[in-house]
Amino acid sequence: MILAHLDRNVEAGNIGVDTQLGPQLGRSATWEDEVPTPHFAAQVITKDLQPWSQTGITKKVLEQSWEQWEKRCARKENGFDQGGADGFRFQVIGGELYIDTNKSGPCCGQTEWWPSKRQVKDFFGTDGMLHASEGRGPLTILGMLEALRRYPGQVPDLDGFMTLGDLPCYPTVLDGFTAGQPPPAFGFSADNRHVDIPFPDFSFWRNEDRHLAQKVYDPLLDKVKITRLQGWDAQLRYLRQSWSKPWKDRKAVAIWRGDLRAVQAREWIVDCVTGKNGGTGLINACAPRQEGITKGCEEIDKLGICDYRFVIHIQGNAWSHSLKHQLACGTVVIVVNPKYSDFFSRAVKPSVDALWVTDQDHVSMCDQIRTLVQNTTIEEGERLSHGSRRFIQQNLGWIRCMDT
Repeated sequence: MILAHLDRNVEAGNIGVDTQLGPQLGRSATWEDEVPTPHFAAQVITKDLQPWSQTGITKKVLEQSWEQWEKRCARKENGFDQGGADGFRFQVIGGELYIDTNKSGPCCGQTEWWPSKRQVKDFFGTDGMLHASEGRGPLTILGMLEALRRYPGQVPDLDGFMTLGDLPCYPTVLDGFTAGQPPPAFGFSADNRHVDIPFPDFSFWRNEDRHLAQKVYDPLLDKVKITRLQGWDAQLRYLRQSWSKPWKDRKAVAIWRGDLRAVQAREWIVDCVTGKNGGTGLINACAPRQEGITKGCEEIDKLGICDYRFVIHIQGNAWSHSLKHQLACGTVVIVVNPKYSDFFSRAVKPSVDALWVTDQDHVSMCDQIRTLVQNTTIEEGERLSHGSRRFIQQNLGWIRCMDT
C-alpha cells in the first residue's frame, strides 16, 4: 500500500462502485486466519452505495461536493449542518490509496490533524505535545490502509472524500446537486437526514479516553504503571477480562458515566440519581467534571463499568464511540433514544443485543430505566449479556483473541 499525493494525471471520470462488495469479503492473503466479515456488512454496504450503483461517481458531482466543502471551510453560506471540520479527498486506484494533501485539512481552526495542548492534557494526562500521527486525519488514513490490506483486490476504484468532524454533513436534499447523485462523502456518523456513509472512527486505532487504561504493578519500580490502551485489539483484550464474571454477580444498578455538556438527556440522568425525579438507588451517574454528583468518579474507568449489571448509553452531540466498549463488557446496555449511528451500531437489535429507552421527558426516561432494572430477571439478563458479547464477536471480531 502507498500513501501519496493525488496523481494529477488521473482523471476521476466515471469511477464505478461495486455494490456487491459485501458478500465477497473473506480471506486476506496477508493474514494467517480468515478475517471475520461483519454479519451486517453485505446489506449495509449495498444500501450505502446504492445511489451510485447505476451511474458510478461522476467527476461533476465530486467537484461540486468539494467546492461546497471549501466554502464551508471558509465559513461561507452553504448547505451543511455542521459548523466546520477538516476533511481530505482520496482515491483508491488499483488497490492503492492516494491522498490529495493540497486540498486537505486543517481548516476552520480545527485540530483533527494535530491535537491541541488542551486535548493532549485532557486525553493523555501529559503537558507535552504528541506526534502528528495521533490526530484524527492520520488515524483515519491508517484505517483506510488497513481495509486495503485486509481485503486485497476487493476494494473497488473510488474517488471521494472523508470528513473528520463528529456530525454528518450532507443533508439528504442539497440544492444544486444532480438528482440521485449525492456527494460521495464518508464520515464517522450518520442519521436519516444525511447521506454521509459511516466509516470506522479514529478510536479503533487510538483511544482518546484516559479512562480506558491498563494498570499493571511493576515490582522493579514498586509502583503501578498506567498504560494507555491504543487500538481496538488492546482495548478489547482489556475489557474482555469482565467476561469471566457472571452477570448475576454484578452490581444490580444501572450506571451512566460521561460529560454533561450540551446533551439534555445526560442532565436528566443526574436528576434520576439525585432524587429530583424520585431517585431509588437503582441508577448511578458519574460525571467527573461536575462536582457533587457521585463520589469516586475518577476510580470508575471503562473496565469498572463492567462491574454493573446495566450501563446506560446516552449519545453526545453526535455518535459516542464508547458504545463498543459498553457492549464488550458483557453487561446489559440500555440505549437511550439514539439519533445518530456509526458504521456498526445500525446492526444493534433492541431486546436482542441491548435494551432501548425513548426519552420523551425526564420523568419518563427515569421511570423506564428503573423499570428495566427492577424487572429484568437473571435469566433475561444473562441472555442479553450473552447477546452483547455475541454482537462484538460477530460484528467487531477483528482480532484473533476472539473465541467463544
